[in-house]
Amino acid sequence: MKKLFAGLGVASSLAACGPFPFCVARGSRVKTPAGHRPIEELEVGDELIVADPETGLTAVGRLEAVKQSTRECGTLRFSGRALSVTSDHPLYDPRARGFFPAGDWLLGRRSHLLEISDSGASIVRVEASEAFSRLDEVFDLTVAHEWHTFVAEGVLVHNKQPPSCTAPTGERVPMYATPGPPCSCGDGGVGEWVCDANRSPSVTCERCVAVRDAGTRDGGADGGP
Repeated sequence: MKKLFAGLGVASSLAACGPFPFCVARGSRVKTPAGHRPIEELEVGDELIVADPETGLTAVGRLEAVKQSTRECGTLRFSGRALSVTSDHPLYDPRARGFFPAGDWLLGRRSHLLEISDSGASIVRVEASEAFSRLDEVFDLTVAHEWHTFVAEGVLVHNKQPPSCTAPTGERVPMYATPGPPCSCGDGGVGEWVCDANRSPSVTCERCVAVRDAGTRDGGADGGP
């Protein structure tokens, strides 16, 4: 008997990639400026194509973090392609003009996706779906761009913004931010706020570097060797 797990818009523990419940399966091709690459080959610092769902405009974002796990996946089939994702991964519905959990498509409640190609944006119809296709290695990408999207198997998907912490100064510090916002170290040096939601306190001032006087060089105040 097939296991029906597709989400109904509520995060499921079965679909969680570490702290992020938004995951795309191994083998899915992600659009980059150099062409499509399997998601499992991507590394932090790689450039990805991002798109604005409202206008179809594309830009280049940088991969900021990758989370990896093994989870149950469903599969959507369209235009000779297949996209396998966890049920909570947000996909874009061009008819409703919004992001919704993939479980809506896996259960047949939605039927259209937004295709992003070199010639622009267009609507593609999902021809078939499998609510549970396999247990697979999955990847959650965090893209450093204000649109927080990327293109998997030619269609627009969302990446979840990383969680953040609040610094004593009141500013929000995104997890994985490198470099983080500047902070003042106890010895008078300058460091970076670092967010780690798994510890207490969750934000700390780290990577401190001593501040030298303006005229001082490595060899001494007179600039000599």
